Amino acid sequence: LEKMADEWDDFFREEYVPKSDASGGERDAKLDAMANTPAAGESLQESLLEQFHFFTTEPIVREIGETIIRNIDDNGYLRVPLDDVLRDVRPGATLAQAEEALRLVQRLDPPGVGARDLRECLLLQLDRRGSHDDLVRKIITDHLHDIENNRYPQMAKALGVEIEDVKAAVEE
Repeated sequence: LEKMADEWDDFFREEYVPKSDASGGERDAKLDAMANTPAAGESLQESLLEQFHFFTTEPIVREIGETIIRNIDDNGYLRVPLDDVLRDVRPGATLAQAEEALRLVQRLDPPGVGARDLRECLLLQLDRRGSHDDLVRKIITDHLHDIENNRYPQMAKALGVEIEDVKAAVEE
């Protein structure tokens, strides 16, 4: 222990000790660590609710939209059927109002949020980009399974286009 004390003696001399703050008191290491820790990020649902409140709509549609947002998973998908969402809002809400609320939610960022499956998510993203490429839309609508299985020649034949066109559309 004496040997270690001699080796570390210079390290603990007064000039090596961090200076205390301007108030003259000693700093709390835990408090410093907490102050330097980044704040927890805003959740997806919090972000969506904040954006959703910018829409002007009737109160029942707002309530349904907020309920839809609370049912969106961390990947941005709505995994709950709209009929189930309606059970969580006041009586008298209609499926048409739920669909209107869902369309509003699907206009929020990030693009594709509120989709119920991959196909709908990709179509929402395509619409947000303003793309009018019918081949891309047709591939998303009818040929996602073919993309998963790398069946480009079959897609090209079914769509009546060249394989290069299919590859370019899939890339987009």
